[in-house]
Amino acid sequence: MGAASADHVVYDSAVEGVFLRGLVGMVTPSLSTKLRTLGLDLDQKLRPTYPREAWTRMLEVTVAELFPGVSQDEGFRLLGAKAVNGISHTMIGKVLVQMARLMGPRRSLLRLPQVFTSVNNFMKMELAEVEPNHFHVHVSETYGHPAYVLGAMQAAMSLSDAKDLQVNLLDWTATKVSVAVKWSA
Repeated sequence: MGAASADHVVYDSAVEGVFLRGLVGMVTPSLSTKLRTLGLDLDQKLRPTYPREAWTRMLEVTVAELFPGVSQDEGFRLLGAKAVNGISHTMIGKVLVQMARLMGPRRSLLRLPQVFTSVNNFMKMELAEVEPNHFHVHVSETYGHPAYVLGAMQAAMSLSDAKDLQVNLLDWTATKVSVAVKWSA
């Protein structure tokens, strides 16, 4: 683990979005205990930041605990969607959702790289317009699970009222992912 990765942190807004908003009523005592051993005590005030490696483990134990009946990829996709939906219920998220609905899918997608910077200090997103209402989105971080980004992207675009939304994985590794995002006009 190099010095650069040691400085990579996830912000409390992401933690709040996932665990305090997105998973309301789902966090079991067993999961709560596991998260506490990883440095997240849901009974205490959140810290401003959490190390990237700890966050990745928190997501992994959460998927294993809460989604045992589905594949790991499907569990991560579900968690990614719950994360975005949870963040949409935070104070900042409520404003972002209202803006997304007013701006529509295209303008919302174009703003998404700035929005993603509010969850950590290391994720980068690039957009390439293929044609109107069709983009390729390249994300530099997957927390080791590309399906997490897929679920987050699906949920984010749904919040902008994208019609006939299609979000498909194009290319991925454990550390980056490319997604095709399409919707009807």
